[in-house]
Amino acid sequence: MTKQATEPPLGAIESDGHRRNRRPYSKRERYEIDRTTADRLERLGLKARPSHQIFVADMETGREVAVEETVDRIVFARSVQHRAAAMALTFDAWAERTELHNLYSITLRLTNDKPRVGELKKAQQALNLEYGDVTDKLRQEKLFRPIFVGTHFRFLASGLPEFDSWDNHLHVVSEIEPEHLEQVQRRFRSHFDDVWIKSLSAERAGATINYISSWTVDHRDITNWSDEALEELFLLDGTFLRPAGEFRAFRHRVKHKVLVRHDDNVEIIDKKWLPKLPRSARGDGSGSEHVGYTIAIFDGEEKLCRILRRPRPAPAPAATLKTSITMIAALIPTLAAKANRRLLQRAGCWSRIWCYGPTVVSVADLDNPRLPRPVRRRIGKYRRSH
Repeated sequence: MTKQATEPPLGAIESDGHRRNRRPYSKRERYEIDRTTADRLERLGLKARPSHQIFVADMETGREVAVEETVDRIVFARSVQHRAAAMALTFDAWAERTELHNLYSITLRLTNDKPRVGELKKAQQALNLEYGDVTDKLRQEKLFRPIFVGTHFRFLASGLPEFDSWDNHLHVVSEIEPEHLEQVQRRFRSHFDDVWIKSLSAERAGATINYISSWTVDHRDITNWSDEALEELFLLDGTFLRPAGEFRAFRHRVKHKVLVRHDDNVEIIDKKWLPKLPRSARGDGSGSEHVGYTIAIFDGEEKLCRILRRPRPAPAPAATLKTSITMIAALIPTLAAKANRRLLQRAGCWSRIWCYGPTVVSVADLDNPRLPRPVRRRIGKYRRSH
């Protein structure tokens, strides 16, 4: 059972503004976003898809459906959404069996100086370390009972790649007694540049957990990211959703159980495992390996299905060396145009800084002899290095 959170004293709450209403992804949209992202990463030389592909096969008819898979990274909407759904379901099961009160939603930014692209790993480590130091002391003093912590990453494009940056911040759901709220606020403000605390009703706690888990990254915006930013976040390691306290202990207890959502409650039942096939029977001679069972929907009906795993086919090689050379020759103008666009962006910024000459607005302006000498020197240096 839950009850309404106690409202804090007037003036104790600050807001960072209205949260943008985010429309949930459809399955088709999520598939298209992830496919585009995976293709970009593979062009950058990164492994975005596993070496094996998963198929679901109806045990009655033998009909198979391929499951589009990507590696488990937060740049993929499928990975984040599946993890968020499981987290929200577990939290709702725990909240039904727990007395929640005095809940607060907290947003923390370590510094208002946003880390540039290339500095995210260091900035994330500093953010986590500072949060750990502060909350460890607050918990020891019994002033703060965290329930859930999640990290959000937002890419901030500036128009000039060298000035692109990240907004990485923490969202925290915690129980704080009203008499301790002001002390907790002061402690956070002494360590973080941006602190936002808002009271949270127990009825809205589940929706807040779902929001924090689902929007680790705004995947609709990834198409606007630079390749450097996409690669940096793809390679970033860490745990970005962290249950805490009693909620963490509950998740551990139900780890090997099945949670089923009904209209107004979540049921916890023991798993009923199907018999595991002998290893000799797992292969069918076609390269498929039977790795388990699942329930899938075929033609609107739930069916018991086998999960099959097969090696992912390798991409077809170029037909001839002539074809490869032709493709490279066709690509050269595209690469040159891309380099010119980047140089044009930089030169436009430089010409506005050294504003006693003409402004660069087109490619033809890059060779204008009336440009200030510092601008011409930087244009020449960029061309020599690219």
